[in-house]
Amino acid sequence: IEEALRNVAADSRLLIRESLYQESIVLDKNVEIEGDGAFENIIVRSTDQSCISMRGERAAVSGLTLQGRGRSFGKAFFAVDIPRGTLTLENCDITSDTLSCVAIYGANASPILKSCRIHDGADSGIYLFDNARALIENCEVYKARLAGEDVAVKWFFPAMATAEQRASMELLIGKGAPSEHFLYPMEITTAANVPGFGYIMPLRPKRFKNIVDLMTRRIEPTFRALATAGFNLAHNYLLLHSQGLCYRDISFGNAFFDPDNGDVLIADNDNVSVDGAGVLGVLGTPRFMAPEIVRGEAVPSTQTDLFSLSVLIFYMLMVAHPLEGAKEAAIKAMDLPAMNKIYGKEPIFIFDPNDASNRPVPGIHDNALAFWRIYPQFLHDIFIRAFTIGIKDPKNWRVRESE
Repeated sequence: IEEALRNVAADSRLLIRESLYQESIVLDKNVEIEGDGAFENIIVRSTDQSCISMRGERAAVSGLTLQGRGRSFGKAFFAVDIPRGTLTLENCDITSDTLSCVAIYGANASPILKSCRIHDGADSGIYLFDNARALIENCEVYKARLAGEDVAVKWFFPAMATAEQRASMELLIGKGAPSEHFLYPMEITTAANVPGFGYIMPLRPKRFKNIVDLMTRRIEPTFRALATAGFNLAHNYLLLHSQGLCYRDISFGNAFFDPDNGDVLIADNDNVSVDGAGVLGVLGTPRFMAPEIVRGEAVPSTQTDLFSLSVLIFYMLMVAHPLEGAKEAAIKAMDLPAMNKIYGKEPIFIFDPNDASNRPVPGIHDNALAFWRIYPQFLHDIFIRAFTIGIKDPKNWRVRESE
């Protein structure tokens, strides 16, 4: 990679193929580096200095796994070192076994981190100091140490660190987790000279996998484990709702399960608020939001949580979306108006017994066709209710967690 960088002109784009690259990358010109393949198979591993050192004014790196591995060689460095410039890091997995995963420092540093997984830093995930600024969006940042124990830290930077958000966090900490299956906020934390605030929560054990891993076939749980996980998720959201709270953003990204036994963990609980309260900027995740939210007729509540939970469990069992059939397949560009139509204005269940216009298409929706037929009628009835009359009359016909 370093040799290719030396030979390309500024404003070039480099595609990096799947491989292990044992080297360090110095970015001293405006270039874009993009992984060409699965990010977990495109690994930049360095044992003597930072995997990425930002030395220019602007650059972008996406779709790479960056591993700082200096401990065994007596070296100490940040996996990503940003003392200046605007480096955009997107969809990267970053670890470091000596210092912090990402260091951002100096008044001339203003990077952008989007959808990165930053974890297992020997010191911390992101180390921001000396008047540096950063925009951090939708990143999973975790693993710090508190009283000798590993914990996770999530940080709200100024745009999200509102008085309302802090009051909501203090309420959650005061009430405590509904059960041990929630990675719930433990304490609010601040840092000198760093804007915003964060919170400390338990660290997710490695045996728990994201439901995205199920969708991509990285894990192969038994039907028993899947059914147990669905039951456990429903039960724990019931415990949350029974406290007068709603989750607001049930989706792939915040539910984890053990593929061996169906045990579950629920993360990102800073979404949680009092049922019927303001939305704090979070309406939900596209394709999981209740149709009435998509149409702008409602805000997140326990009622809308029930729809999102039904979508999540349907996805887990069928490996398909309940509203994506022939009508979705006929759309040439899935832009915002198209999404509003499929998920909001005209949602039609793919197995609606009274409307066959949105049936799964063979060759496109094969998962839905294969899995639907193997489940018993009582489960069919539950999903039919959730995605037909449960959509039309959510107040009276949504499927409850206890069902």
